[in-house]
Amino acid sequence: KAWLNDQTRGLLSEYTDGFETTDETLMTLATTVYFKAGWDDEFSKESTKEDIFHSADGDITCKFMQETGSSRYYEGKNFSATSKSFRDGGDMWFILPDEGVEAESLFSDKEALEFINGKGRETLGEDFEDYRYLHLSVPKFDVSGSIDLEKGLRELGASDIFDKDKADFSPLTGTENTEV
Repeated sequence: KAWLNDQTRGLLSEYTDGFETTDETLMTLATTVYFKAGWDDEFSKESTKEDIFHSADGDITCKFMQETGSSRYYEGKNFSATSKSFRDGGDMWFILPDEGVEAESLFSDKEALEFINGKGRETLGEDFEDYRYLHLSVPKFDVSGSIDLEKGLRELGASDIFDKDKADFSPLTGTENTEV
């Protein structure tokens, strides 16, 4: 219990009381996602300033993390994008709709969707390797959430996994299907 709470910074503490190592709890642990990453090049705390974020619901005053320097840059038909690397690998892409373009419209824009899904970045080749000197200003954020996957999985037709008499996870575990 203490190890789980330490590893997840207490995010699962409501589930660790009375924790037992059963097949069900091991499957829960195996399917729990916890992502923690630091920036390869941290934003300076001194450069974090309040500014106005223009949201669909109106203007909001919030803190913005800021930096200036050379960064990967992509300019699409209705958006531009830049990235910031994580310390242990991977990147977070920041996508900015062009002036007058609604952010939601990018989800129906073929080029933007391919870019978001990574396909555009793979096929752009040398056109993608553009670097620009940027003044990056990003609203300070914290991402967390939870989702009820059961409803969605049932709607997709994956209902046997919720029936202990029908569920077969042997391909995941490498063992024969045994009664849970």
